[in-house]
Amino acid sequence: MSKPNLCPFRSGYVAVFGRPNVGKSTLINRLLSEKVAIVSPKPQTTRRLQLGIFTDAHHQIIFMDTPGIHRHKQAFGQKMVASAIQAFKNADVLLWLTDVCQAPNAADVQIAQILKRRKEEQTLFLVGNKIDRLMDGVPSHEESYRELSTAECHLQISALHGDGVGDLLATLCHHLPEGPMLYPADQISDANMRFTAAEIIRENILNHCEQEIPHASAVEITSYQELPALTVISAVIFVEKDSQKGILIGKGGRMIKRIGQGARRALEEMTAAHIHLDLRVKTHKNWRRDEEFIQRLG
Repeated sequence: MSKPNLCPFRSGYVAVFGRPNVGKSTLINRLLSEKVAIVSPKPQTTRRLQLGIFTDAHHQIIFMDTPGIHRHKQAFGQKMVASAIQAFKNADVLLWLTDVCQAPNAADVQIAQILKRRKEEQTLFLVGNKIDRLMDGVPSHEESYRELSTAECHLQISALHGDGVGDLLATLCHHLPEGPMLYPADQISDANMRFTAAEIIRENILNHCEQEIPHASAVEITSYQELPALTVISAVIFVEKDSQKGILIGKGGRMIKRIGQGARRALEEMTAAHIHLDLRVKTHKNWRRDEEFIQRLG
């Protein structure tokens, strides 16, 4: 007679919510011990729903890294917030990540209202991030978030340094429903290399450019060829104005060269392959209001 399975497999989707720059992508990268999402101190770094997949012997968590919920005036912003709300509907567990060093704002009130409409079977976690900064005397606003939230579970972490992240992962695993493995055990993301290359290029734009340039930029991979000794990638960076194009290229091409060098190094480290990266810059006026163009970018 076979022995009963004392530890059934558990799997499910965890949607990670939060206003821009609370550390959602940093947390998911930390939980997976891999870089699956680009990170920048600038708002709206994450533009589309992306999956990060954690698997061990008894659990599989599919983390949904959602765009930061914010007020939006353009079609592009509406698409980002809509994808976050779709994740809310499909998740088994909801994780609201907050910055304990900042008081709740209008975006946090909006998130709280969305999360109050959750299904009865969806467990809500309220996770206060950036506790490492509290050591420097920064006051904590954790209690203000608790007053807004109806969460069953409360934890505090530092996604940057890893404090409390192990406890968070263990608690999330405990709240997963029983179910089968949904993705291969060695898969850590739903992103293909074309998307990853575009994101790495965009990360370097975010890190090297200021003011409106990062938010007015979009990257499209036009060619991705894996040759025996070399991977050749061609990409177009779109901006909304000719003046932005000039800034992005830089005097003597210095800025676009710096962006390309940073992206190439990151891609070579990620793929362990030699990379040839060709970047072009084009103007597509007001692309963030162009529904058809946004759809083309995915």
